[in-house]
Amino acid sequence: ARVNLLADNYSDTLTRLVWNVSYDLVPEVLSGLSAVTEVDYALLALEDGTRVFQFGNEETAESSGHITVTRDLLWSQLGQDMFLGTLTIRVSTESIARLRQDQISERLVSLGLLFLTLLIVLYWLIHRLTGPLTEISRSIEALSQGDINVAIPYQSQQDEVGTLARALQIFRENTVELDLLRHSLEEQVALQTRELSVAKDAAEAGNTAKSHFLSTMSHELRTPLTSLTGSLKMLLQGGDAIPDDQRLTLLELANRNGERLLNLVNDILDLQKIESGKMTYDFSWLDPLELVEGSVESMAGFAARYESSLVLDNRLEDRYRVKADPQRLSQVLLNLMSNAIKFSPPKSRIHVQVEAQKTSVTISVIDQGPGIPEEFRPQVFQRFSQSSTGNSRRTGGTGLGLAIVQEIVKAHQGEINFEFLPPERHPEGGSGTCFWVRLKREPHSGGG
Repeated sequence: ARVNLLADNYSDTLTRLVWNVSYDLVPEVLSGLSAVTEVDYALLALEDGTRVFQFGNEETAESSGHITVTRDLLWSQLGQDMFLGTLTIRVSTESIARLRQDQISERLVSLGLLFLTLLIVLYWLIHRLTGPLTEISRSIEALSQGDINVAIPYQSQQDEVGTLARALQIFRENTVELDLLRHSLEEQVALQTRELSVAKDAAEAGNTAKSHFLSTMSHELRTPLTSLTGSLKMLLQGGDAIPDDQRLTLLELANRNGERLLNLVNDILDLQKIESGKMTYDFSWLDPLELVEGSVESMAGFAARYESSLVLDNRLEDRYRVKADPQRLSQVLLNLMSNAIKFSPPKSRIHVQVEAQKTSVTISVIDQGPGIPEEFRPQVFQRFSQSSTGNSRRTGGTGLGLAIVQEIVKAHQGEINFEFLPPERHPEGGSGTCFWVRLKREPHSGGG
């Protein structure tokens, strides 16, 4: 095909030259054939056999290694073809094969370069698309493992990747909110569980206290009532037959048990007022020393009944005032002195001390009793708590006094506590328990 194409192209041009007898241009035209490497031989011969142009070896025999093409130079004139000569071209098949191989190689190289270019472009496109997706995938994996602080890239891009990144950011924010809500709910559940547990314990404690209260009250009421009614029944049945000294003893017994019942009822009423918040106080500025002196005088007869005495130790260097309810504060002092007298042996001297500190006044009641057992001390101010050690039961008691005293002192914004005094600190050189009440005093004082 290539040789025929060469022969056709050159035969047309050479026909015009021969017809116009332009033989001097023929070599110039045919010299182009010599530039074609695969052409081994070319010959232009006229009608009369004259050779106008020739190159190559004429003796090269036509064989399977060569292709020879001949074209007649025909010029059409008035419908007739005029024979002007012939063009003979001989081409080496080896040269054509080599040319074809070169063309194939060039095409393969071009295809290779094109394929490589496509690979590079494809890799760039894939990397451009999969790079952001890979980073977003890492962010998703971190979120799935609980890392809510992971950064979400590519949120500013205005494409599908940016849309995905912004959606993931919204998901992370929702995850944070859900996590906070979950923690809040867990804390609320834990708090409510603790509150329910406390309420359950309080209910159980209330039931226990109720049972204890009913048991204690039934015992505390029955004992004085039995003694009171027994004494009155003996007086009613015996009449004048009962000697005067025995009648007096029965009347004293009935009186003591009546007082005991009255104290019990008063304690219960005070406790009910405290629990319901209805305990009233009439606060005023008063002289604590005067209040202590009056309380000591009122308890002198009670102390004499137990063959004991009260001693007032005034350690104040000036006159001070405290803001208190005189009736309630007197109730506190009378209770502490009553306990000190009852828990001290006969012939004891109960000391009531009054002393001042920088901003307060302390009133102490010191007995000569055996002291409070170590295991009972945490229960001293609890309701219905009474120690069974020593002579604590010789005059009875409800176990409510110190609980009420503590509430009254708290209402005065004061402090109450106790300690055991060894001989070196005890006023009588022995040992005993000291209950003290500390109240805030007026910032300034004046002589009196």
